[in-house]
Amino acid sequence: MKILLITESLEVGGIETNLVRLSKEFVERGHKVTVAARPGVLKSQINSLGAKIIDLEMSIKSPKSIIRDILKLRDCLSDADITHIFSAKAGLMCWPTGRLFNRKMTPKIVASVMGIHNNYENEISIISNLRAKLTLLGAQTVIVTSPAIGRVIDKVKNKKQKLLNASVVGVEIYEHSTKEESEKLKKSLGINNQKNLITTIGRLAKSKSFHLFINAANEVIKSHPESHFLIVGDGPLKNELQKLIDSNKLTEKVHLIGERLDIREILSATDVYVRSGVSESFVGITVLEAQSLSKPVIGFALEDLNAAITDGVSGRLVPLNDSSKLAKAICELIENPDFAKKIAQGGHQQFLENFTIKKIVDNLCSIYDEAINQSSK
Repeated sequence: MKILLITESLEVGGIETNLVRLSKEFVERGHKVTVAARPGVLKSQINSLGAKIIDLEMSIKSPKSIIRDILKLRDCLSDADITHIFSAKAGLMCWPTGRLFNRKMTPKIVASVMGIHNNYENEISIISNLRAKLTLLGAQTVIVTSPAIGRVIDKVKNKKQKLLNASVVGVEIYEHSTKEESEKLKKSLGINNQKNLITTIGRLAKSKSFHLFINAANEVIKSHPESHFLIVGDGPLKNELQKLIDSNKLTEKVHLIGERLDIREILSATDVYVRSGVSESFVGITVLEAQSLSKPVIGFALEDLNAAITDGVSGRLVPLNDSSKLAKAICELIENPDFAKKIAQGGHQQFLENFTIKKIVDNLCSIYDEAINQSSK
């Protein structure tokens, strides 16, 4: 099967990291994979897998850039057996390409909306709905990745589009780092190996709500001063978050360590993982990475997390925006290691049943085959 995967960029992010994993699994199964996106730090990883890269500019403000992208997409779009679109700009570029240069080509396009409106980014709902509409342009099949995203899709889809509830996000079954490797990592961060380590990962943007994580850290440290907190990622709020850390006199306990590629190693050394975001989207990829390593996970009670976390069984869910309840849940896991181990094992089992990259790709291949067969009728 010739598979074309298109997204906005190959910078580090949940969607983009997942695209690398999908590409790897597809290539290992013998499929020919092409990834089209604006170049980023993940480009070299995809190149090393044996996938073909199409560098796009993805600048909708420049007519010349749009034309150049359309010309680049022309041949690979018509040659692909299936095209999977992951972003609004990708959908916007594919739609005119197919219409202008491939009028006789039967569409074989699958689309996934990967995020929705959130108040923290000050985006009005009409813009969020427009982004979803653009993502779905030209798609025969739409993969609904969460209930909240499904409600947005219901508003913007056309009657001919087929909707399927499925996940497109998967993770490998990670191998744990050795004790020595974890000790070395902690030492590199200035953390004693005996200290509790609580970690969160994501782009430093408002939608990730890292201020709630820092506020919870401030409360936890009062009763567990041996604890350390890691925030892994980079973004526009870096300076603002550092000021919040400094103003609470947490500089020696809460560490902004920037964008990292050694996520497996960091999570292996982690005692509790926190998903601090409060906006609905697909199941957070870092949640699955933590569950892959049998780490206990805490998140705010969102619909999208229900697929990965059953409260008290495969993780802990706390009320939205409540940093005090988040702190209490962290303390609960620190103070009750047997319970922490129980929900960590439950999370790992739920991950194995639903979110390994092999199971995700098994399902995607079935979806792709069905889309191809439908278009040939």
